[in-house]
Amino acid sequence: MAVAALVLGSILGFFAGVFSWVVLDFTVLQAFGLYLTASFGCGALALANAIVARPSEGDMPLKA
Repeated sequence: MAVAALVLGSILGFFAGVFSWVVLDFTVLQAFGLYLTASFGCGALALANAIVARPSEGDMPLKA
């Protein structure tokens, strides 16, 4: 799931970087920093969610 979030973050970061570079007059380095932040930020959020949502050893499984 973290890999999918990293890919989607890369797509989001690409469009955000290009938009900020063309429309908002960011420098290329600032736009690239925005791209990296969005990419790794989305991946880190998905990874953190997977760690928090993982059941611990003492948890009882749900019964249907």
